[in-house]
Amino acid sequence: MLVNKTDVWIKSGSDKRKATIEDIARLLQESGRLRAEKNEIDLELTEQNMNKNYFSKWYKEYYKTDFNYENENIIKLFNNWKLAKGNNFTLAGLLLFGREPELIKPQFIVKAVYWEDENNFKDKEEITGNLIEQFKKSIDFLRRNLRKIQRGNVNAPSSLEIPEEALMEAIANAIVHRDYFIESPIYIEIWRNRVEVRSPGKLPNTLTIEGIKNGIHNERNPIILSFLEKDKDFRYSGMGKGIPRIINKCTEFNVDVDFYNDIEKLEFKVVFKRSA
Repeated sequence: MLVNKTDVWIKSGSDKRKATIEDIARLLQESGRLRAEKNEIDLELTEQNMNKNYFSKWYKEYYKTDFNYENENIIKLFNNWKLAKGNNFTLAGLLLFGREPELIKPQFIVKAVYWEDENNFKDKEEITGNLIEQFKKSIDFLRRNLRKIQRGNVNAPSSLEIPEEALMEAIANAIVHRDYFIESPIYIEIWRNRVEVRSPGKLPNTLTIEGIKNGIHNERNPIILSFLEKDKDFRYSGMGKGIPRIINKCTEFNVDVDFYNDIEKLEFKVVFKRSA
């Protein structure tokens, strides 16, 4: 990157080009100096705008006590947690504990489709709600559309054709590591020969496909991660174990899985192969 007094330039091979606002934001993000999850949202942090049921459940499960709304200052607490700035939610606060966050940020949802062919679908769903709800509904969509097969002992219970734990890791990774500067949903697509989980945002510059297969990781949204991993329903192994876990589970059940870091489309994709 070349810088003069007024402009920022990006070197590309032997050429250079003037950086866009998006380029600069992404460079700052990759350096850890700018995080979309910290952005202030134009929505006041009130009990009416919170998903109180989920917050109360999350708080009690983690702290083993009820949250006292009368005596505790929720605004101060959320500011300390980086889930609010002043009286407003941050993006992390909205997506974690906001009520119907899709009304404020409709792009941060999951779009799931089961394709019959290139032009027709068998099932589709726009998956909304907070991030833990998106996770659960995404897994439910896969459960109801993927085949169940018998493995090993005929008396053993049937299981999904693709290991459920691998699917959970892929969805959790997409939610936790997506680039929230890119205003696009996560996509889950079921085809006759494959299942794709596509998450906005390429791998950060320091990561490669081979690196993540070997457990190297970079926490793009550490605030969101720190709260979701405290929810026992969020099946995320963390600490760089997610991709190796997907590979190990798929190997155990003879399912092929591939990973793609699409730099041009700015997305990361996990593809599970389905048998005919």
